[in-house]
Amino acid sequence: MANLSAQPTVAPFETSETKATSEYAGPFGQVFYDPANPQNAYMLVNCQSAFVPGEAVVIDGSGNASRITSTSVGLVGFIAGTVSGSDTAAFAQVEGEVADAILTSGVTTAAFLIAPATTDGGYLDILTSAEANVVYGGRCTAAPSTATTPFTSDTSASSIVGVGTVRLKRGGAFVYGVNSNHGTVS
Repeated sequence: MANLSAQPTVAPFETSETKATSEYAGPFGQVFYDPANPQNAYMLVNCQSAFVPGEAVVIDGSGNASRITSTSVGLVGFIAGTVSGSDTAAFAQVEGEVADAILTSGVTTAAFLIAPATTDGGYLDILTSAEANVVYGGRCTAAPSTATTPFTSDTSASSIVGVGTVRLKRGGAFVYGVNSNHGTVS
């Protein structure tokens, strides 16, 4: 049996900061709640590549965060700070209101979110008439603005994405890595 405690735990560093895994080798997968807004939860993750704030990731059972794709299976999160490369400890928001979520310009508040078939940038798309890897437990609450791109100019996704708001349910959102077409919009 686990020895559980009701005591709040203080995060080892700010959500906007990152640490090399050689510098911080803590328990990846641990969740911390924002005391100013306890509906927002952040998971300490071991990043498998470079990320920008708001980039969508999938988190496995060991707390490893990878760019989300159409075959991803795991907990969905959004990176909180700039990550320069792999083997970096960072925070991913896994519950609550994510105000800087990277989404395609076609995303609206009226449809399901999906993990697209891409590896050029971590973002979510809208479920259309084709089957896709649906994000269960996540919903767009403010459509994205494409006024400024969150990705660098060398990322091919930069022209189709913007920053919007996503609400992640308590316990987090999940992708199963299988195609579904329920609730499609054409």
